[in-house]
Amino acid sequence: MDKLTIAEFWKTRAAYGTTRWTGSELLDFDTALAGSFVRPAARILDLGSGFGELSRAICPPDGSVLAVDSEPAMAAGFQGDPRFEFVAADVLSFRPPHRFDLVLLFGVMNYFEAAEMMDLVEILESAVDPRGVVLVKNQCSDDVGFAVDVDFQGTGQRYIARYPGVAEEVETLKKRFPHVEVVPYPPQFKQHATSTHVAFICRLEDPPAPRRAGPRAGSGSLIPSDGGGG
Repeated sequence: MDKLTIAEFWKTRAAYGTTRWTGSELLDFDTALAGSFVRPAARILDLGSGFGELSRAICPPDGSVLAVDSEPAMAAGFQGDPRFEFVAADVLSFRPPHRFDLVLLFGVMNYFEAAEMMDLVEILESAVDPRGVVLVKNQCSDDVGFAVDVDFQGTGQRYIARYPGVAEEVETLKKRFPHVEVVPYPPQFKQHATSTHVAFICRLEDPPAPRRAGPRAGSGSLIPSDGGGG
C-alpha cells in the first residue's frame, strides 16, 4: 500500500477544513454510537482524529480528548479548548501516555495492510482502561477484503484504501479483545455496492448488563446506551 499517496490524499483533504465527505446524518449516527459509551469525566483517545468532529462532539464538560493524527494541519480543530490536546504522529508510532476510558479509531483501519492491522490492535489494547471501550469503525467489504485504487470523486486525486472483510477484522480484533460486538450501519448509509460501514465494539472485560432495551444500529435507529462507557 502506497503510504505516500495516502498521506498526500489526507493532506489535500485537510486543506478543505474537514476530512469528512459524507452527509451530516452519518456524523449524527457516529456521534450517537460513540456518545453512548461516554461517562462523566471520560478520557477519550481519538486515533486518526482528523479535525475531531466526532470526539469534540462527545467530550463531556469535565472530560478530555487526546487527538492523534499524522497530518499536523488537523490541530486546528482542537485549538481554544483546554479539554483538547493534539499530537501530530503516525498512529503506529504513537505510544499512549496512559489508559483511556474510550478509544476511537474511525475510518483508519482502511489504510493499513493486513499485517499492520495487528500492530494497530496491540496499540489499542495498550491504550484502553480494562473497563473501557475501544470503538473501531470503517468501511468493510460485504464479502472478502479488497483493495481500492481510484480517482476520488472525479477530482483527479488518487484514493488508495483496503476494505477488509468483517470476519477478517473480527478475527484480528479478537486476538487482543475477548469481547467484540459487530454493529453494521443501517442501509441508508451504504455508499458502495460492495462495502458497508461497520463498527466494532471491543472490550477487555465482560460488558455491563444493559440498563434499558432499545433498537440496535442495523434497525436504522440511533444506537442506545448499553450502560455507559464500560
